[in-house]
Amino acid sequence: DSGPATYTDIIDFITMASTGNATDFGNENVDDSGGAGFSNDTRAGKMGGFTGGGPDFAGNDIEYVTIASTGNATDFGNLQTDRYGNAGCCSTTRAISGGAASYPGTTVYSDIMDYITIASTGNGTDFGNIATALDNCSAASSNTRGVWLGGSATPTVYNTIQYVTIASTSNTTDFGDLAVATRGSMGASNGVSCFKMGGNTPSYISTIEDFIFASTGNAADFGDLTTTLQDAGSVSPNHGGIA
Repeated sequence: DSGPATYTDIIDFITMASTGNATDFGNENVDDSGGAGFSNDTRAGKMGGFTGGGPDFAGNDIEYVTIASTGNATDFGNLQTDRYGNAGCCSTTRAISGGAASYPGTTVYSDIMDYITIASTGNGTDFGNIATALDNCSAASSNTRGVWLGGSATPTVYNTIQYVTIASTSNTTDFGDLAVATRGSMGASNGVSCFKMGGNTPSYISTIEDFIFASTGNAADFGDLTTTLQDAGSVSPNHGGIA
């Protein structure tokens, strides 16, 4: 927020079982930010993003890497439309992108959800729609359900939690509410519980909230991050989450 942005194509990796600095993995095809991430045990990738230029400041590219190796990203296909500020969730088979915006002269919020089959390549296919057109939500998933958390459509910041069954196609269903309406948070899971970390209310916050995927209901306080922040990446193995 302090000046003109510089977008990069850098991909880093860490080994979750250890601690230490990130190591260079390779490069993306596009210099951008704010795309939706996805992964299974074999592949990781990104859908869309904020390019800082072009007709609508957004991209529709989907790209992936093979996690066990290092190297540059490979083209996977394209989303239905250009978008940024979207959030991704996935099972071992499918990845879904939901919640987004583009900027063809004014901000246009999107309720479109796309899905892809991670083991293949190809363009995104329509999955359904999220309940409200918004961006800057976060997402997480078990192998069965994907959820989207909060988000915003200026000037409104939302506290909603909405979910889908990943193996089907449909619109989202209401799950419950976050304790605090939040945009720019991070989502992670251990396959049983979902964790929503940090974000902007519009003040930066450090709170962590959690809930169980298999039920429906409101999120509960879990604890706090070591600092207040928004728009970080998050990732988790089966034992928990890192922001």
